[in-house]
Amino acid sequence: MSISTAVVKSSLTHSEHHQAVPAGRWYTDDELNNRIISEYNKFRDSLKKQIQEQFENNFNTAKKACEQIFFSLLADTKITCSKIHLRYTSIDTFDAIFVLPEKIYLSEKFDIAYEYASKIISDYNSKNFCISFHFMPAVRGVNKNALISDGFQLTFKK
Repeated sequence: MSISTAVVKSSLTHSEHHQAVPAGRWYTDDELNNRIISEYNKFRDSLKKQIQEQFENNFNTAKKACEQIFFSLLADTKITCSKIHLRYTSIDTFDAIFVLPEKIYLSEKFDIAYEYASKIISDYNSKNFCISFHFMPAVRGVNKNALISDGFQLTFKK
């Protein structure tokens, strides 16, 4: 169940939205509309805050997973990534591209990098968070504008 579904279900079950009308009291259209707009705005603000918190938590988790691969590769195998490009495709789905030296990308050391990535994916991925890692060789012809247009707007450099 996504966060928005959970919020909607929980807000519909709260009794604070259902108040008894005093006998003999009639409400005007403006009073009803103002009440509806007021409740809607409270609900919207609450939902917006929860979605922002979930995105921030997932974004920090994605950064942590990328850093874990980066530092593990550096410490264990002396492989240095020159850049990491990160994008989000939804509130809970992220993609990362690790730019490796071309010699490493074409050697057997790449298998080690891939194994690290597979282990971290299995450690981090869950029902509320998903990250995938991609590797590419460091070449001069990478079009930065194409990466940005594909959504990889966040770049970490060593």
